Amino acid sequence: MALQSAGEGRPSERLDPHPRLEPREGQAEMRQRRGREHPGELCSGPGKLTLALGIRGSDHGTPMTGAGRPGGVGLRVPAVPLAPGQVVAEDIRVGIRKAVDFKWRFVAVGHAHVSVPLGKVKVPGATSRKRAGRK
Repeated sequence: MALQSAGEGRPSERLDPHPRLEPREGQAEMRQRRGREHPGELCSGPGKLTLALGIRGSDHGTPMTGAGRPGGVGLRVPAVPLAPGQVVAEDIRVGIRKAVDFKWRFVAVGHAHVSVPLGKVKVPGATSRKRAGRK
């Protein structure tokens, strides 16, 4: 899922957040849409997230901010902040082949809903010593 902003006289800006969230509200609907029970399996990837949130192809281009935004849709500050001592860190994105050096993935370090822990993303094309037959 990508969020994009553009306006008259200014360039398009695109934010590709690592598509994952901790389901805090609406879990019953998410479970029904996803056919899963465990909260960690509801929104742990782009396809899973869009299914859980009920996002469809017809939603493409829906405003997420401003006056044109439909009711109940959009970005907002979470009602429940990070836990005390929780740290958000930058990392490389999962499953990409281009711009792998850009740290455009933001994770809550040690959080249960982070699919790949900080620093553990495998860079495409990189071969581990074990896979290469070395010890």
